[in-house]
Amino acid sequence: MCLFYFCVYVLRIILEAQRTCRTVTLFNNLSWIPFYNEVYIKRCELAYKRIKGTLPDYLNASLRKNSDAHSIVTRYCNIDLLCHLYRNITEGGRTFNVRTEKDWNNLPLSLKKKNSMKSFKAELLLM
Repeated sequence: MCLFYFCVYVLRIILEAQRTCRTVTLFNNLSWIPFYNEVYIKRCELAYKRIKGTLPDYLNASLRKNSDAHSIVTRYCNIDLLCHLYRNITEGGRTFNVRTEKDWNNLPLSLKKKNSMKSFKAELLLM
């Protein structure tokens, strides 16, 4: 969150905006991606790398594909990530693993099946 506030502070200095200006309009004036969208894109990129097998080992263990955990072969077992179980949102629903898995599993199938990272990211930016 501190990085977000720093970005807003820099935006207000660059645009000479008042403190009461909405941050979304400030980001749009400079054609910047808002911080929460940038984080969403980074999480989806990591999930894409996990599916394609180019993610480092320490992250491979935390983001598991459905095919790694279940013996039943389904249509999309090699494309979807296995969601962690948690009881309350405050207990585990805000963690990196859960957010990444939910974001990835909610993407359209056509986007998940992209062949290159460049085309995936370009399509994700248009969403």
